[in-house]
Amino acid sequence: MDTADKLSLLQESVNAFFIKFFDGMYPEKVDRDPDLVKLKSNSTLNQFDGIDNEYSDFDIKMDITKAFTHIIEKGDGIEMLKEENVPFEDSVERLVLEELTNTENGYGYDFNDDVE
Repeated sequence: MDTADKLSLLQESVNAFFIKFFDGMYPEKVDRDPDLVKLKSNSTLNQFDGIDNEYSDFDIKMDITKAFTHIIEKGDGIEMLKEENVPFEDSVERLVLEELTNTENGYGYDFNDDVE
């Protein structure tokens, strides 16, 4: 698999994740009901407070890309993204969710239902 194919596969995975967990099929944020939300940093290291509605889709996708890349580098490489019919509990998607929602990683995401 050449570099262009790897980048294409990574981008497809990032876009699918964005659509699924951030309701990214809707171009306007007001139309969305996302499962994940970006939280506002409150100037204390890895402490977050409330939803950050100003955080752009581009920045969210960059965070997702970083999380995917980190998981791929720790795991079996880009081949992980090509696996099909993987149960959610064994999926790269689950690992990316954990990466984004773990406060120690500093991304600052949480599940929408958990945010007051």
